[in-house]
Amino acid sequence: MLGITDPIRDDSPQWLLFVDGPTGHARQQPNEAAEILLTSVDPTGGLRAVLADGTLKAYDVRGETRWSLPVSLSAPLSAVGVDARGHTLVLAVGDTRFGPSTVEGLWVDSDGQPGQPFLALAQAPAGSYELMPQVNEGLFLAVNHGTRTWAAAFESLKPEGSPAPEWLARGAERPLQLLPGGRGYFRPSATDTGNWKCKREAELLSPTGASCGTLPFLTSPNGDGSACKHLMLGADGTVVEPVGNIEPEWADREGHPVYCSVRYWPRLLQ
Repeated sequence: MLGITDPIRDDSPQWLLFVDGPTGHARQQPNEAAEILLTSVDPTGGLRAVLADGTLKAYDVRGETRWSLPVSLSAPLSAVGVDARGHTLVLAVGDTRFGPSTVEGLWVDSDGQPGQPFLALAQAPAGSYELMPQVNEGLFLAVNHGTRTWAAAFESLKPEGSPAPEWLARGAERPLQLLPGGRGYFRPSATDTGNWKCKREAELLSPTGASCGTLPFLTSPNGDGSACKHLMLGADGTVVEPVGNIEPEWADREGHPVYCSVRYWPRLLQ
């Protein structure tokens, strides 16, 4: 497992943390020179990160730097995503190169070689942006503005965007993840059934978006009373359920929980 730790306090540093699953050994990398603003998982293994100084970095599965380069877009980056072949797309909104209401894009191939900036969208949708990998290659663009909508699709390394496929509109508010081996998509849902309980299920989709059925999961308690969180899917097919049983004695002085509980099904969707 590889990820960026969130600082507990404003003056606390960020850390790139690697946890070796078989041994349970955890290792922290030295702090980056600048704050990490955006991250995206690489489906081929590892992580991408955008730093506050405009640097795009690629880390391998153990957190070692594979490559690093400055990103020359004309506005602060709004999204970063990595497709199933390890190619990276970065997007900037409100740039000056193509116009203040456009979206500028830049592809960087899996070896860290950048292409040319291009006009990704002529009109920038309002909201926060999220890039999701497609099966085989390319990325979908989701926009969150109260609800999630799917705004565009990008073919791998091609300097243009196209409309998102119609099937994404079904259950548009639900997350979308790749199934292991690129066999399709995993689309979970979480529903509050009352009495602090959550009902979770996951729809499995073919590469073309056709439904292959739904996996139901046991209704589980939501001990902290917060909104029901979605199931998560690991790269090896492990499904993780955030249960959220928080006991009062495990809270800090401000009442913030300091641990969470999960239930998981190892390699369920290999």
